[in-house]
Amino acid sequence: MSCPIWRPVGSTSQELASFFLGGYPQLRSTSVLATASSERHRLVTTGTGTVHLRLEIVFRHMELHSVEW
Repeated sequence: MSCPIWRPVGSTSQELASFFLGGYPQLRSTSVLATASSERHRLVTTGTGTVHLRLEIVFRHMELHSVEW
């Protein structure tokens, strides 16, 4: 599974400082992520890469659900 990741875009001076000094702007509060999608349109972001995940799931009581393994 591949998950694209992002970061918030800062002001021009923040982005310039980030380029030369490292570190990037961070969200002050994560509450904007939990709000309705109609509110998130104000959040300006940029893609920063992709995280590749390998998931393995162990099901409990598989025989109760007729799952053969």
